[in-house]
Amino acid sequence: NELSQKITENLDLNEVLDNIAHAAMNLLNGDHSRIFLLDEISEMIILRASYGDESDPGDTKDSFRLGEGFIGKMVQSGDEVLIGDVQEDPAWVNVRWAKEWDLHSYLGQPLRRGGKIIGAIVCLSKNKDAFEQGIQSF
Repeated sequence: NELSQKITENLDLNEVLDNIAHAAMNLLNGDHSRIFLLDEISEMIILRASYGDESDPGDTKDSFRLGEGFIGKMVQSGDEVLIGDVQEDPAWVNVRWAKEWDLHSYLGQPLRRGGKIIGAIVCLSKNKDAFEQGIQSF
């Protein structure tokens, strides 16, 4: 209800995305959340909102091509992604960021408008396998 109220009160896209990222992190008891949107012209998936205590150490990748990294594969395939420990997964791109902030679990879900994928929302946790039970609620 709170999220719905915030969205209807303010139609500024950046603020709405920030509120959604905040709500997703709280709902899933995560430590960080990010929202990426697909730019159809460049075909790049670009970070548009981020919430959590973890700051960007400077070399964090925040845009992906279709098929690149977990985000690019998720947006391309339309399948959710659940990783128990990104620090153990060789496909993880933002290694330094995850290690610096001790992030492990990753849950990602494509965002759709109608039947079309427009981006992805992800939540990360400092706990390993944190989302194993919660994937149905995402």
